[in-house]
Amino acid sequence: MSQLRGFSLAVCFVLFGVISVVSCMGLQPKYSNTNQIYVATNGSDTTGTGTETNPFKSVGVGLAHSVTGGILNLYPGEYSGKLNTHIIIDRGIWIRSTTETYDDVVINCDYGNPIVYCWQLYSEYPISVSSVTFTGPNPMGTLDSPLGATNFIENVHFNDSAGVSSTSHMGSLSLKNCIFDVANTPITCNHGGYINVEGCEFRYATYQQRLVNSNNCAIDFVSTSFPYSSQYYAIEAQHSVITLTDIEFTQGAGRFLAANRSMIVANEFSVSNTKTDPASTTSRMVFCTVESTLTINNSNFGPLSSEKSRYTGLFEDVIINATSSFVEVKNSVFQNMNTATMILLYTGSSLQVIDSKFTNTTSPVAQHGNAGNMLFRNSELIDAPISKSSSTDFIFYNTTIQV
Repeated sequence: MSQLRGFSLAVCFVLFGVISVVSCMGLQPKYSNTNQIYVATNGSDTTGTGTETNPFKSVGVGLAHSVTGGILNLYPGEYSGKLNTHIIIDRGIWIRSTTETYDDVVINCDYGNPIVYCWQLYSEYPISVSSVTFTGPNPMGTLDSPLGATNFIENVHFNDSAGVSSTSHMGSLSLKNCIFDVANTPITCNHGGYINVEGCEFRYATYQQRLVNSNNCAIDFVSTSFPYSSQYYAIEAQHSVITLTDIEFTQGAGRFLAANRSMIVANEFSVSNTKTDPASTTSRMVFCTVESTLTINNSNFGPLSSEKSRYTGLFEDVIINATSSFVEVKNSVFQNMNTATMILLYTGSSLQVIDSKFTNTTSPVAQHGNAGNMLFRNSELIDAPISKSSSTDFIFYNTTIQV
């Protein structure tokens, strides 16, 4: 990890009247092996020199002796107290565990004034943090990167922390191979930021919890596991661009993503074995969009089992719920679902299905109000009756229909 990926090429995109600036993968920052500082729980902040054999005791003192482009090494142990938490990292350095194992180094954030972040990444140069565990119920979160720089978090375990990773003011944040065992929204992005989430896992959620909140941002999720969602959606996006690649959503109440005036692209997305929560008053709804575009490619939905609502006695599940939105489904399969409707379109929405297959579903597509046209091209509808109203035009090209 001596060379880490960076974001260098600025890209502007206009989304529903909102202009956001994000950065793309580019140059890799390099950290100098000749500028290294060492910290250990049995070290000394008074007699220590920051060397391997005579380390400092606290992260804050080690940071004060570090230089931009250097490496701050943490020996195994638990670091707590005012010189280890609520600190501002104001230079481009790499903070890492000497063992490269996150369980060996624990940063206990449960200290002092609860309204500040545990660590604030505040530098115009890239900051990297790897192979550590953050713990402690800090209400405002663990890592915050407000300045607009590029920061890299890899192989980090967030345990019992709230509001873990946030970026704002057009900053860029890379989260790779991280684990989130947290009690509140782990990832928050605001003000034109960009976050790349790759190989991460969300392990814990409460009944009323969202996992990701994006406002005027771009977030890429790659090979990330969402094993549970709750009454809230796992991801909530406003004025944002969200891409999902190789994502599995397998458990919980089945509410995955809600988008308002956003662009959502799902590639190799899979949903299976998702059940409604018997304690919930809400139904399963994997995607819910308002004034947005949703594109689904090479994805698989099902088999899914459904449970009748405890309140109405009806199957109330919808996989895609779209209002004033455009939905495109390509090279995807919807199969073996006894839910109410796979795709439900409300007023102002339209649908395009290409090279896809619906089999053994209660109702693949339905609409309410004045929905737009629905186009099926090179697709199959097998044991999948369509609910059609006089206000909606269904257009079929080279499509097989067997009911």
